[in-house]
Amino acid sequence: MSTPFDPLPDAYRVRLDELRVAVAEIGLVLPGTVLDRYMPCGKPGCRCQAAPPLLHGPYCQWTYKVDAKTRTSRLHPDEARALRLWTAERRKLTLLNQRWDALGLEAAAEIHELLHR
Repeated sequence: MSTPFDPLPDAYRVRLDELRVAVAEIGLVLPGTVLDRYMPCGKPGCRCQAAPPLLHGPYCQWTYKVDAKTRTSRLHPDEARALRLWTAERRKLTLLNQRWDALGLEAAAEIHELLHR
């Protein structure tokens, strides 16, 4: 009598559980980037037109994509603090998703090797 085939060895279960815990700790996520910009105003004789220029700013800005189009919004500094946290959470989630994909690929390769010896 054959034993049932368990497609997920214990070593993978442990790593999968670690990923699940890490994903559960992720807060609100937001795509895009929040950054500080320094810009010239264009007024003749302004310090931003000097050599070297002393640009105006910082201006907080959030850039993100919607339907393959880049959107940009200026932010209040308090708003920028919150959005920076959320975009950082998005980066964490993306890295965890890459690790999850890698784990699946590794497990699939191992199962293929076991079944095709």
